[in-house]
Parts: sequence; structure tokens; C-alpha cells
Amino acid sequence: MTAYRGKDGAVLWDVPLAAAWASGPIVAADTDGDGAMEVLVGSDAGLQALDAATGATEWFLPLPPVRGEPLVKDIDGDGEAEILVGAGDGRLYVIDTAEDLPFAPRTIGYWKHQCTLDAPKGDHLGIPQSYVDAIRSGSGVFSAIASKADVCAILEGPKGNDMRARAEQQLMALWLNVVSGLVDARVPIDLPTTTATTVSGAIADAEAVLLASPPSPRTELERAKDLTDALNNGHR
Repeated sequence: MTAYRGKDGAVLWDVPLAAAWASGPIVAADTDGDGAMEVLVGSDAGLQALDAATGATEWFLPLPPVRGEPLVKDIDGDGEAEILVGAGDGRLYVIDTAEDLPFAPRTIGYWKHQCTLDAPKGDHLGIPQSYVDAIRSGSGVFSAIASKADVCAILEGPKGNDMRARAEQQLMALWLNVVSGLVDARVPIDLPTTTATTVSGAIADAEAVLLASPPSPRTELERAKDLTDALNNGHR
């Protein structure tokens, strides 16, 4: 997505979205009441909020393909705006911008154990096909996964010190934390290994490192691994 300055057409910022295909109206509004404008844009992966001044991702909500115009309005009279958006599953989603955002991530060890379960049990969620589908839809790195077995092969990690595989391993665990609802992608973060300010921004950062062409150097792969590892271990 590219923003141009109105008076002369100069590029203000240019940022990748969570999915290659995005259509429908773009909305600019102060969605969180902080006095600064956000840009809401829907894509095949969900709804993304960008800082209007810089283009930085403030949060990303995985949804079925979004085509309509998000509506920003206080519909419950609590003084805080809600965001209403329709998605490709025929549902209307209402996003409360004032809600407490969950941040209860699980580690690689937890998600590896889910690979041994055929069905959810107690505090163990398993890895249902819906998680696989959501990750495939939202991720560029994991766009080819098709099954639980694919996810578990990535979670198993490398035999040796393959930094790319280790970064993919931690990124997969972070995606699972998000699509399972344990972590809200809009949760704010302040970590030394990234300039991202939300979990979704950290995912975008790590994905960009892994998708870079030519391939990212080992130092960048290690940074992506450390970033996602920190989030999976509850640091933000």
C-alpha cells in the first residue's frame, strides 16, 4: 500500500499488507482516540490498521477476505469507537477498540505437544485445520502449508544450527498463538529487536526478513528468531 502527498504526488510511505490482494474502500479515522489518524485497509488476510503518518502497522486482525468499507462509530455509547466490518464468511465483525487485549502466549514446547493430540483436551488446544487455514491465508512465509503435519514439521525445527529454520519455527509458534486467540495481534509491544509497536507488526517484520530477496543475512535471521521467541515467551 502506498500513500502519496496530495500537493505534489510524492511518496509518503510504502508498506506491504498482510495479503497480496486488497480491495474495497480505505478508511482514515482516529480509531483509538489518541489524536492521531489510522488507516484501515481490508485484504484477503483480514483487517489491518496503519499509522497514517508513517504507514507502520498498529494492529492486524486475521479475518476471512474483507471487501467492504469498515465503519468507525461509537455504537454502544461508551465514548469509544467500535469498528464494524463485513467479511467473506457472511458475518459482520464488531471490533471494540477499548477492549482488554489477550496476551497469554504459549511456547514452542506447548505447540509441539499439540502435535501429539487428535482433539483438544483440557488446556490443550491441539492444532485444528482452522488454525492451519488461517495461517496459510495470513502468512507469506507459510502460504504453502496444507495440514497439521506441515505445521508440526516446521515446529519440530532444525537438526543443526539452521538459523532460517529456527526463525521459521518461532514464527510458526507466534502465528499459532495469534490464530488460536491466545494473543491478540493488536497488543502493543516495545522490544529492542524491532521497531514494530504491535504483535502484528512484529509478525510483519519477521515475515519480511524471511521473504527477503536476496536472502537475509544470518544476523537478520537471528534477530527475527529472537523477536518471535521473546513474544512466545511472554515478553513485550
